Amino acid sequence: MLMMIGVIGVLVSISVPVVGKIVESSRAVKARANAKQVQSVSSALAGMGVAHVLPESLGGVEATIRLLSKGITIPEGPYAGSVFSVSKISEDEIPLAADFLDLIYDYNEIRLVFVEENQALMVGGKLEGPKEKDTSSMSDAPSRQSAFIASHTVE
Repeated sequence: MLMMIGVIGVLVSISVPVVGKIVESSRAVKARANAKQVQSVSSALAGMGVAHVLPESLGGVEATIRLLSKGITIPEGPYAGSVFSVSKISEDEIPLAADFLDLIYDYNEIRLVFVEENQALMVGGKLEGPKEKDTSSMSDAPSRQSAFIASHTVE
């Protein structure tokens, strides 16, 4: 009987770290898929000229993910009235997905870009993305960004 308990204990001690790595790996895969989906919807909105990416001063990537999760109604053009959104991303998943996204401050707009796999790392069992944000051209971000956010309803 003691031998059986010992064998079970050894098996459990071997399997627990393996299961932990599998769970962490699945979280990383889901975070990456969520980030790609957010970036895809963001690109579609940017292609239609709809400002939707929030600057770091208003919450940055995570706030933009929350905004896109709720949905953005297109104000004008051929898709007027259509709601663009990403599938529901939980509050716990937002920071993980944000690690695979970054803001680019162009002269005319702020863009949301997907960070390639080799740039986002798993460090110490925790998802880690690039920590240094390029804020050198933040002053170039147009004021129409906040004007759009203030004037359009998010459903």
